[in-house]
Parts: sequence; C-alpha cells; structure tokens
Amino acid sequence: MLYAQNVSPHFYKKQFSFTCDNDFFLLSGSDRYYTNGLFFDYSMLPKRSINKKLKQVNKLQLGQEIFT
Repeated sequence: MLYAQNVSPHFYKKQFSFTCDNDFFLLSGSDRYYTNGLFFDYSMLPKRSINKKLKQVNKLQLGQEIFT
C-alpha cells in the first residue's frame, strides 16, 4: 500500500514568513508597479473549523511598498 503524505504527530499549526519583492532582482532594467516591497506574514490554523470540508487558514500580513 502506498501513501502520498505521511501524517506526523508533530503537525505545524503556525508559520512565519518574510518576503522581499523587487523587480531589480530580475535584471529586467525597469521597476514596474512599485520599486520595492517587504512583507511579514503570520499564518495559523484555527482550533476548530466551521466547515469540516474546507481548509481554513488565518493570516496576518504587515508590509510596506516603496514607490518612486
């Protein structure tokens, strides 16, 4: 028998991420919508889901977009 995913007892319920968005990294020679963006994200699974069939993730985002 084969399983695609292994269910672990150490299931991660919270996640923190950092994103730096900049067109300059692509070496295209031009900046598009905004010059630079920094974003901090915190995602968490709720203790109980209202609908058992849907996966719900709560997310908080703090960010800054620098325009020139």
